[in-house]
Amino acid sequence: MAIAESSMAAASPTKITARDWKTIVLASIGNGIEYYDFIVFATFASYIATQIFPSTSQAISLLNTFAVFAVGYLIRPIGGMILGSFGDRIGRRRVFVFSLLAISLATLGMSITPTYEKIGILAPIIFVILRLCQGLCYGGE
Repeated sequence: MAIAESSMAAASPTKITARDWKTIVLASIGNGIEYYDFIVFATFASYIATQIFPSTSQAISLLNTFAVFAVGYLIRPIGGMILGSFGDRIGRRRVFVFSLLAISLATLGMSITPTYEKIGILAPIIFVILRLCQGLCYGGE
């Protein structure tokens, strides 16, 4: 009987504290920004393909665009290691705020990057660098 009571006590839910709620809200904000980025990139992929990665084939331009999108995801573990290390040393809140600021600035930069027609090969290079910056910061988030 005592064993059954102790296992029942261990299975009972604990109360969520104010600190837990703060963590949940901050994580939700980060995930919301991440999904916003995903939706915006997918929505404008055809425009990005024609303006930043022009090619004789529209399919190749679109594949280049999605390859850049994938690069942002592939770099995330490195961002987690780098920014996670900084978070342990200088504080997670500072790193989180830095990550959100850098993600926002990279998104802004991607939106105002001149087209391939205006600056040539620099357009895709700038776009890839900004996407890498986003991916690193999403990993650190």
